[in-house]
Amino acid sequence: MNDTQRVNPDTRVFIPAHVHAREFEGEMVIVDLEQGQYYALDDVGTRLWNGMSAGKTAAEVAIDIEPHYDVALATLIADLSALCDEWLARGLVQLPA
Repeated sequence: MNDTQRVNPDTRVFIPAHVHAREFEGEMVIVDLEQGQYYALDDVGTRLWNGMSAGKTAAEVAIDIEPHYDVALATLIADLSALCDEWLARGLVQLPA
């Protein structure tokens, strides 16, 4: 990712073939086979990953999960978008061509 690429809250991202995810004992684990790295996601990260894997945007996931957390929707959208930016920078998600 170059410094100008960011995930818009309404952008649908996709997961590249070299990235795999699986839940183990209630924790989501993401494995990047190209980089040889793995990541563990907390509950919010897991909900975002599952939503984006199902084709939802960060904003749509935020709307879905907002009733479960004591946080303003705008803050949740910004936080989820920032997490998507981090995943984009690490190559765990990609923007559409």
